[in-house]
Amino acid sequence: MVSISSEMCKVWKIVANLMGNVLVIPGNLDNEHKEDSVVPKATIDNTCKYVATYRGKLHFQIYELKG
Repeated sequence: MVSISSEMCKVWKIVANLMGNVLVIPGNLDNEHKEDSVVPKATIDNTCKYVATYRGKLHFQIYELKG
């Protein structure tokens, strides 16, 4: 599962009804691609290998999860 805010994106692992924070991806520190009118969005693929984030200006970040 992923959650996102303007400051960060968090990747969570859920096992046997327990949820733990696995990874924190900081937001773009210089806010180069952030748009105040855009709600940040994040998604994870069904194999839990890739996370994609969007904060505006048609700029997507894709992260490969390893480990």
